[in-house]
Amino acid sequence: MPLTRLSQAAEELISEILAHPSESKFSIAPGAALKAWSGSLHIDPNAEFASWSGEFVHSLSSFRHLSGVMSECLARSSLQFSRAPEMHAEAVVHSALAHATQGTTLRRSQFAQYLRDLAEASWRGEATFVLCRRLLGVELLGDSADLSEPDALYQVGLHSLNDEELTARMPSLDTLQYGLINSDVATLQRVEVRVTRQERLREFDHFFKGPERWRSYLRETERVQEAVLLLKPEAQAELGTPFFLVTHPHLGRCAASRLPRASGPAIFPPSLIHPGELAELRRSFEVAQKSQAYPALRSALHRYALAGSRLRHEDRLVDLVIGFEAVLLQGLQNELSHRFSLNGSSLSHWIHKAPRQPSYHLFRSAYAARSALVHGYGPKVKLHRIESMSDELRHLLASFIQWLILESPQHGLQPRMQADDWLRILFESPP
Repeated sequence: MPLTRLSQAAEELISEILAHPSESKFSIAPGAALKAWSGSLHIDPNAEFASWSGEFVHSLSSFRHLSGVMSECLARSSLQFSRAPEMHAEAVVHSALAHATQGTTLRRSQFAQYLRDLAEASWRGEATFVLCRRLLGVELLGDSADLSEPDALYQVGLHSLNDEELTARMPSLDTLQYGLINSDVATLQRVEVRVTRQERLREFDHFFKGPERWRSYLRETERVQEAVLLLKPEAQAELGTPFFLVTHPHLGRCAASRLPRASGPAIFPPSLIHPGELAELRRSFEVAQKSQAYPALRSALHRYALAGSRLRHEDRLVDLVIGFEAVLLQGLQNELSHRFSLNGSSLSHWIHKAPRQPSYHLFRSAYAARSALVHGYGPKVKLHRIESMSDELRHLLASFIQWLILESPQHGLQPRMQADDWLRILFESPP
């Protein structure tokens, strides 16, 4: 059996590594263990650990034999290879050694298991990918929260990282920029978004590079951020740097060269999500997903989420007014300032039974303040007024988006509001 031969060849390589120490290529002290960093091991007998180099391992006959057996296994796969299978096989053996070296220990069984799992997965042409991305500004009072339906294309959830996972998420020192606080080292914030999907593969390289359709994973994390902010309009939340894990087979972390990097400080005080709020969070996640079918609401929700990551109230107000414009000016082309205020007050009256005149003045003032901030004309608005308006507008925009998606059809309206719809909510009384 190929897998049996693979396991035997893997054990032979480990045995030869340990049986033939050499001062020039390999050394081992009594009671020593292996030490790894940067994907390879280095000799330091004074520190009492063993080490190997890639050049040394490559020179061993057992390495060549194991690479040959692995090459035979890969040749049975229907996947496309960017290089000859034997070249991939050598790289896979090196990856397996690095994967099995944890802390100061080289785990023999894990080394062989990695090779067997990868061989079987290459025959099936399948892998399960998990996109992991920190959600800063949130604390989950519980271990996890599943947000998607069981039969959904992607399984999406929130997870609280334990200390071991949090350490594993820390970026290497060479990726950090001196003088900047990066969101990926915000150790007090432990919530992680995980997006999971089983993929059919075409190319062998995707086991190590991640799935072809990786942008759709990122979009799911954005829906989670939007859902959290719809649930908690007072919160500030940011997404950290994403990365892929291959969990079936268990290959660990993929290269992340194609994925975006987080750049903000993300040092907000976290907003708490209690177990009793999970049903409402799933409802908000549904709203965020359904909003993508309506360009105006998609734009409004995007601006709403941007406002939820802003540090300055002036920036929040600008984003929120742009978001409201996408909602309140659908189907309209003139008298924009007046219709913005009129439609905002009418919709607020329908949803919250708010008096029309104070609501009209709120939207009128917000539109004027946005023009003054962006274009530099109009009366100056005091900072405390900008703060109070932005706080009130965030709650209103969250409620408008959710009402348009979930409840407007019950009243004979559609999320894509047109001129006649605005006239109806202006002249009719709310039900």
